[in-house]
Amino acid sequence: MRIYYRGPDCLVTSKFFVWRTAPARFAIRDLRDVCIAHRELGRPVPIGTCLAGGACLATTAAAALWHSPALCAFAVLSGTVAVSLAAFSLRSRPTLLELRATWYGREVVLYTATDERVFNQVSRALRRAIEDESWDDVEAA
Repeated sequence: MRIYYRGPDCLVTSKFFVWRTAPARFAIRDLRDVCIAHRELGRPVPIGTCLAGGACLATTAAAALWHSPALCAFAVLSGTVAVSLAAFSLRSRPTLLELRATWYGREVVLYTATDERVFNQVSRALRRAIEDESWDDVEAA
C-alpha cells in the first residue's frame, strides 16, 4: 500500500483516506465527485474597532461645534485609523477549506483545515491516490 500523505491529522494511502481528527475513514474507490469548498469563518469585530469608531464620531462632532482646525485634523486622523482597523479586521477572517465528496450517494466532508499549505498537500495527495486508483482499474481491464 502506497502512502501519499502522512500528517498528524490525516493519512492518504492508495486504498484509504483517513481523517484522524474527525475520525473518518473512506475507501478511495468509493469516492465520487471530489471537490474543494471555501467557507469564511465568522468572527465578531474586535472591541477596539468599535471604540475607535465611536471616538472618531465623537471627535468629529466636537470639531464641528468648536471650529478648531487642530481638532478637525485629529478627527480626520482618528477616522483614518478607525477605518483601517475595521478593514483589517474584515480582511483577516480565516477561511475554512473543505474537501467534499460523494460517498455511497451522499455528500460527505472528507477533510477541513484553515492552514492552506497543509490543506493543499492533503488535497494533492488525494488527487494522486484517485488518479492511481483509476489507472489500476484500466490496467486490470
